Amino acid sequence: MEIIIGVGSHTRSLDSVALGLAIASTIDATPVIANVYPTAFDFPGQGHVDAEWQAFLIERAEETLVWIRDQIGNRQGIEYAMTGHRSSGAGLAKIAVDRDASMIVIGSSYNASEGRIGCGSTADKLLHGSPVPVALAPFGYYEWAPELLHHVVLAYRKTPESDHALKIVTDTFLKRPVHSKIGLNLVTIIERHTRVYGSRLGSSAETLVVEAARQQALEALHVAQSRIPEGLVETTSELLEGDNVVSALAKFDWHDDDIFVAGSSGGRALRRVFLGDMTYKLLRGSQLPVVIIPSGAEV
Repeated sequence: MEIIIGVGSHTRSLDSVALGLAIASTIDATPVIANVYPTAFDFPGQGHVDAEWQAFLIERAEETLVWIRDQIGNRQGIEYAMTGHRSSGAGLAKIAVDRDASMIVIGSSYNASEGRIGCGSTADKLLHGSPVPVALAPFGYYEWAPELLHHVVLAYRKTPESDHALKIVTDTFLKRPVHSKIGLNLVTIIERHTRVYGSRLGSSAETLVVEAARQQALEALHVAQSRIPEGLVETTSELLEGDNVVSALAKFDWHDDDIFVAGSSGGRALRRVFLGDMTYKLLRGSQLPVVIIPSGAEV
């Protein structure tokens, strides 16, 4: 199993490297640090300017990989790759497909706040078209990243996408850890913003709607927990309630060695990430790394 770690010539790449190495070490995968350099026009210009520019871009990509290697201390068991593409996101996806990799890991964009995930053009491309799970590191993650992950938190709803994500988590994280069993927590988020209007409905109507949603969520969590093979891992479940996703997530007892996982929306036949409204809220509200799993991805 290989994990593609996207990097560039900026310190934010250290976040993706830290996350990629932590995931790879946890599930005994091979980390592949990859750089996508822009391609010049495919026709020669006067004085071979385009050829010289392309050679410069390739040289800079090689220097980037050397810089990353120096930053992590020439660590053993790491492979390196690079390719040219007009889109860095599409280029990383191509590397993943060509190498039959199981995941792509990237960092946050410049607009991210400290400890939060920001989505730039690379993330946008992957989060709306990657054929494999995409992991995103919060800005500054390398400063507190653990060597190993010890806890997977899966955002669960009673949907085919969530059930598929649970299967991928089970096969990838729960059956492959190189250390003691990794923990799993299934969480369902309930946003208490429902408003029921009607001339004959009292203020208690909203409470009834939320209570019904709560009971349905608890039943779904119980069924999901029963799907985990007995004795495989310690599994817990929890309802997180708030006026919005951010306030609900803030109530969870997060730890630095946690990773947050969510399934993407869209048809299973697409076999691509499609970032729905709730998944986007979870991504922006998380203060820890997030893995988005395409509905048709396999491991």
